[in-house]
Amino acid sequence: SMSGKKGTASYIPCGHTEESSTNQLSVKTVVDKIKPLLCSKKIVGQHIKFDMNILSRFGIKLNNIENDTMLMSYIYNSTATRHNLDALSNYYLNHKTITFEEIAGKGVKQKTFNQIPIETALTYASEDADITFRLHEELKKKLKKEPTLNSLLQEIELPLIPILSEMELALANLNPQILEAQSKNLSRRIETLTDKAFDLA
Repeated sequence: SMSGKKGTASYIPCGHTEESSTNQLSVKTVVDKIKPLLCSKKIVGQHIKFDMNILSRFGIKLNNIENDTMLMSYIYNSTATRHNLDALSNYYLNHKTITFEEIAGKGVKQKTFNQIPIETALTYASEDADITFRLHEELKKKLKKEPTLNSLLQEIELPLIPILSEMELALANLNPQILEAQSKNLSRRIETLTDKAFDLA
């Protein structure tokens, strides 16, 4: 789903397996069409690192991230609310979104997104895109008034997104023995610092 203007959004249906979902595009067609767009336009997303990781499976690399509403919210006020889209929409836009549980159910009977009928997916996904667009506009105004926080976002947090994405995609080998030794070392240091803090108090 995508939005380029407040109050409007589009959903591109593909991959649905629900019986009535026959009027949709193939994944190849969608990738061929949106790849040039996503690789040439500035992109705003909500938790966009997740999108980067998914799109990379189809040879789409986002090199032009303008912003991430989840990070914007966290930088602006980390404790005001949770930073998922539903919570941000409610807090900053006073708008209650359609939740995933409302369309997919919950628990062991929860459906995956490909099992959702296209008409239902259209409403849910389009709202997500529109709300992300609106949140970006709202949080951008707020951060403009906070130059220090905005610099932190622009100079540290946003440049880290592709680095963290590459790390997640490349995976890493961990040595459990080293991690255990480090954990014990940190525990001892914490105990020592705690004792000093109590002594000072």
